[in-house]
Amino acid sequence: MKRFFFTAWLFLSLSPLALAARGELMSYEPIETFSKKALQTKADPDLPPRYGATLYRITYESQNPLGVTNLQSGILWIPTAPGPLPVLSLQHGTLIKKDLAPSIAFEDGATEAGQGFVTLVSDYVGFGASVQETLGYLIPSAYGASGRDLILASEHLLKDLEVKTEPGIFLKGYSEGGFATLALQKNLEAQPIPGREVRASAPAAGPYNLLLAAASLLLSETTKPTYLGQVMVSYQHYFVNELDLSTYVNEPYADLLPTLLKGELTGDEVEARLPVATHELIQSDYLRGFLQRIQTAGEGKVPDWDPLEAQLVSQSLTSGFVPQSLTRLYHCQDDEVVSVSATLDAYETWAPMSPELSLEVIKSNPTGKGYDHDHCPVDERTLAYFHSLR
Repeated sequence: MKRFFFTAWLFLSLSPLALAARGELMSYEPIETFSKKALQTKADPDLPPRYGATLYRITYESQNPLGVTNLQSGILWIPTAPGPLPVLSLQHGTLIKKDLAPSIAFEDGATEAGQGFVTLVSDYVGFGASVQETLGYLIPSAYGASGRDLILASEHLLKDLEVKTEPGIFLKGYSEGGFATLALQKNLEAQPIPGREVRASAPAAGPYNLLLAAASLLLSETTKPTYLGQVMVSYQHYFVNELDLSTYVNEPYADLLPTLLKGELTGDEVEARLPVATHELIQSDYLRGFLQRIQTAGEGKVPDWDPLEAQLVSQSLTSGFVPQSLTRLYHCQDDEVVSVSATLDAYETWAPMSPELSLEVIKSNPTGKGYDHDHCPVDERTLAYFHSLR
């Protein structure tokens, strides 16, 4: 019996993850080298590639929001441009279907690579190599760990491949990726990586104040079931295990949500199975209580937040964090999903304490289609901004 336990202990101790350190490169695989023409099929059509790029899939050691060590994955694009090359970490937007993860779909980062940036894109916990885990949706520590450890792992590969890079790192992301960008920035400012300090950050259209974002979705006539559901399922798993979804969501949808969000469907397919009318999806008793608590907060008093709301307050990036690196917030004025008020609120909160902070609100072209959440022309602005700093 003693021999059995010793053998089991030895096996666990010598397993790759037990021996590896966070941020260690566990594996890499060259996927394909894309010419400029081939890369154009993946890149933003408004930003034709200036270079081709080689794509790698990598796995690395990281951890989930509970601090449990896990294997995560992501991709690394290396442009066929003369070095030294700038390095950029791109945080992707909301995904539901697991097959659309960056390390599977090979789409995210193509635009940035085509403009000459060595580009890192994490799958995030719950996708790719950690697909069996629950998503860490809108949990700052999840993005901080995934992004930081990908940067460390990529350093090993760039060194092995003898890729010459400029010091520092640029950060960018849109929507969930905007939130993730600031979460990673928070991590890197608290514990800088020597040689990869934040050069500039460009978060866009993120729900930085999660309670404000929740109010925007819950107090409107129509809502986004996928976003609300992802938050509820993620927070239930990582923070509030006793959370009963039926407290917030009407049946039969409360029972359906966890199944619909397992990752077999796209966001559009999930929303086709759920009502978008807020009063049909969300419990009326909860909505009345939530409105009362929001009104109490508006009077300058501290409400008795329910367990989910209390976590939204504690996980908001507008609480206990002020960006110190060069940071420019972006948001399209006519965004119907994440209201521009989310970015205006964050800017007003941080600006008095953050001299390196700036804001760009993008107005719609009056003669063309409005710049809604899915059509905000932010890539060309952020990349031009980064190039201007080199």
